[in-house]
Amino acid sequence: MKRLVWITTLVIAAGVILTGCRERRPEWREFSPREDFSVMMPAEPREVGFKFSDEDEEVQLHLYKAKYRGHTYRVMTGNILDESDIEELLKIGFEVRLGKWSVDERDILYNGFPGKEIISSRPRRTTVSRYYAVGNRFYILSVRYKNRYLLEEDVETFFNSFKVHPPADTAN
Repeated sequence: MKRLVWITTLVIAAGVILTGCRERRPEWREFSPREDFSVMMPAEPREVGFKFSDEDEEVQLHLYKAKYRGHTYRVMTGNILDESDIEELLKIGFEVRLGKWSVDERDILYNGFPGKEIISSRPRRTTVSRYYAVGNRFYILSVRYKNRYLLEEDVETFFNSFKVHPPADTAN
């Protein structure tokens, strides 16, 4: 009888351990704020808006941030003031190895619009960011994650789901 109880306990414990160790996948949902884009997020993002002035012009930025299991997904968007801003935006980034950080960058395109991908890595954390200049708007998407806990598929789901929608007056 003791042996039967012991075996039953082991089977139940093994089931609990295996079930608890099973990889939980995010429930991706489309996020489309009042802005002109949509993206899939693993959790409901919160919005942080802020403004700053550059001489006579005021710039308003929107940051949307969602956290899921210790990973952070962000989208930042705002207006580009003039053509030189696009060049400055795309110059952000560098390729260097500094201390424990490794940073790599490459040029990318989004539907023919210029962009950059920047990957910064440390032994335990990685941040992948993509910068796009689309018309008179810029978009910065990023995922910061613990290296051993995130599947590359989740990073690609986030980035590949990003879509810019034309303004309502030019959609027809």
